[in-house]
Amino acid sequence: MSPDMRHGSSRHWYPALSIALCVASCCGRDHPSPAPSPLPSLSASSPGTSSPPLGRDAAVAAIRSSPFAASLPALDKALLPVVRIDARAADPADIPVGASHFGGLPDVPPGFAWPRFKSIPLGLLAQVRMQDVPEQARDGLPASGWLLFFYEMQAGTWGFDPKDRDSFRVVYVDSPAADLVRTQPPPELPEASRALRWSALSFAAGVSLPDPSDSAFDALGVNLDADEAEQQYRALADRIAGQGPSDSYHHLLGYPQVIQNDMRIEAQLASHGVYVGGPRGYEGAQAGALEAGKADWVLLLQLDTDESGPGWMWGDSGTLFFWIRKQDLAARNFGAAWMILQCY
Repeated sequence: MSPDMRHGSSRHWYPALSIALCVASCCGRDHPSPAPSPLPSLSASSPGTSSPPLGRDAAVAAIRSSPFAASLPALDKALLPVVRIDARAADPADIPVGASHFGGLPDVPPGFAWPRFKSIPLGLLAQVRMQDVPEQARDGLPASGWLLFFYEMQAGTWGFDPKDRDSFRVVYVDSPAADLVRTQPPPELPEASRALRWSALSFAAGVSLPDPSDSAFDALGVNLDADEAEQQYRALADRIAGQGPSDSYHHLLGYPQVIQNDMRIEAQLASHGVYVGGPRGYEGAQAGALEAGKADWVLLLQLDTDESGPGWMWGDSGTLFFWIRKQDLAARNFGAAWMILQCY
């Protein structure tokens, strides 16, 4: 299943309401999302196949040969670098210290202060060695060092509440590789975090187009009112994104695969102390004063549900997103990143 097909259903829910719906769904209620069928003329990848994401030149050629050729200038300008991450379960003995991986243990210098939320240690989701990220797609990411992504699996926070801060953490380690030590967690690390499986990672660079449910799409002026136009656009985006060896679509940078609402304004408000689990937070004077800052936020990492690799599921087959402001990315201030969970 291709990435936009998995996340193809647009929903506009308030996050607090979506918790109840997601929990109900993953507790036995089946809410299938209709998956639009790719059009043969766009040669979308089929399940069970694997193809790399397209580079810019190939993506432009794909747009030119698609029903959206007239929108080529806008779509070309909208293309963003993306780094797809493919994960496979692996024996930790086969993952060297310092290598990129999901789950397992972090490789950090001695004296590392393990991040906690309300005294509970966070679990490691991902360790990304920056030299593994293809240079042509780094787009502001550090050229060296490691990014570590932590999350408190037991709490399962969603990111719409300012109080969720510290339930997730992005740590940048910029130390010599020789200083890294595979570090055991505190003994009170919850079982939900310990259960995550070690997964080896591979990286593939390309470009991406925004999902029609993404606010970034609205500025493109692409009309999807015609019959099958949205299917055709999603098939084009799928073709550009490529197809990994599994249904899960993890990636650095690029555009998010939106499941519910626009996340830029949610990250902007929640990170500035505004509760956005319902409509009131979006409507107040403080929200109006902060709204312009939503343009500063870019996607840092998207972690899809992946039961065959690390073994995590976010709500009902949802996705965990880490966002960061452009200025914080440039300053290597990764502690200012914000997490948002969305599910079906």
